[in-house]
Amino acid sequence: MRTFPFLIAASLVIALTAGATAAQAQSPLTNRKFVGAFSSLNAPNCASLTFAATGTVLLEGDKAPTPVSTYAATLNYGPLVSRVQVTRAGKPRAVEQYFSDGSAWDLRDGTLTAQPRAISERVLGIRMSPHGVLSAAMSPGAKVTFTEAPGADGQPVTSFVVVLDGGPSVKATLGVNGVIDKVETLAGESPVIELVYSAYKDFDGVKFPTRIVEKRAGQVTADLTVTSMQSNVGLYVEVPDKVLKAKK
Repeated sequence: MRTFPFLIAASLVIALTAGATAAQAQSPLTNRKFVGAFSSLNAPNCASLTFAATGTVLLEGDKAPTPVSTYAATLNYGPLVSRVQVTRAGKPRAVEQYFSDGSAWDLRDGTLTAQPRAISERVLGIRMSPHGVLSAAMSPGAKVTFTEAPGADGQPVTSFVVVLDGGPSVKATLGVNGVIDKVETLAGESPVIELVYSAYKDFDGVKFPTRIVEKRAGQVTADLTVTSMQSNVGLYVEVPDKVLKAKK
């Protein structure tokens, strides 16, 4: 199943966009545009969020994205926990993806399956959300590299690459309106994953995009319209015994 957050883990290569100026490694809080986004999205006060959406998602085994009747995701930024719930007309009708305490598993129409190969994927999914990438950049031990390159209108566009100890790297593009426009894995990986965020809305003091589009190797694999979002609801999920036994 490929859903948000739905990503493939890899050791990513840091590659600068053509025409970019020299990258600058620095503390995130010394970069004016990063600080603007961090404040605009109210990231310091967002430890977790849960959102509901409608749209289309590419599920495992399908040739193209299909409509989903319900879509809900909860992301916890510390400790990292996630839950994605999808229902649709086809089979499997109900799919739930979990990550908690270093373990990953699925529920497909009520059948539980350990997913050890999805662990890094689900961590990356949390980190590639707008608040997740900002949180990752502020994590102890994170290495952050800033780059400026000309945008389509000729104006400079700021992006940053976050390199986490023992984990993958992601690149985020900062919008002129003080939000995260895009988060992506970098060139050289297969498939290249890109999340485009737009139409931000204020949900009780926390900004979150109401349009999320995911692409893999240029193909749209998810197109979601967010209908509601709550911050700091929190999520605790106990790892099932079957999943714990599968790790031994």
